Amino acid sequence: MAKKQPSADRIVRLDQIIPSLTATYTDTGVWGLTNGWQNYARFGGTDVPYFQNFIDLAGYTRQDNLTFFMDDRALLDPGVYRSTIDQAGTPAYNFFVEMVTLVTPGPVDPEVVIAEFTESFSPHDGNPGYSDSTLDWRQVILGNNTVLAVDNQVGGKALLTKLRNHYFGSAEPSNNERLYVTKFLVVSGTPPADGDELTIPACRVVLRGMAAEEKDYISVFRLARSYELNQ
Repeated sequence: MAKKQPSADRIVRLDQIIPSLTATYTDTGVWGLTNGWQNYARFGGTDVPYFQNFIDLAGYTRQDNLTFFMDDRALLDPGVYRSTIDQAGTPAYNFFVEMVTLVTPGPVDPEVVIAEFTESFSPHDGNPGYSDSTLDWRQVILGNNTVLAVDNQVGGKALLTKLRNHYFGSAEPSNNERLYVTKFLVVSGTPPADGDELTIPACRVVLRGMAAEEKDYISVFRLARSYELNQ
């Protein structure tokens, strides 16, 4: 016979849409962006488009004093990824794109996170929550690094496919009122030229788990760590 769960515990499914991106590179060295995406002015390289939003947890954490425990996660998108970068190159389309998605218990400074990722001696050293990162691994509830590479070309545009798709988050429980979502894209290889386009579909971040009570001293400790990240 299955053990009865406490009445305060709740099965929870959280989701947040990261909107699609249609980016057009300009002769000023920045991307023309849509849908709330912004530019990070990368030192010595192509600007990095990024997006930030949050998932509201206050109905569980503030109203009912519960903690969210994540059991499963997913990044859902329908495709398709397209680009015209290096269309006239020999060979053509000699580039790739890394997409990094984070869910954290507090807001992160995109300039710090992106700079760590792009300016380290190896991109792997700058992955959030690992060596040469200011984020503690426990502060990265969900982390994902997806590498897009050119698969084919149709109608004068390259079609990109997912060459690698890695998760690296800690799944640390959270009693913060919000979970913050950050996503950024880094173009490597041949840099974009004036008029080049990069199109990325909308993506849905999905977190599944349980909202449950925990001991007060543990709850206070979690809030303190979230406060540190907010600073």
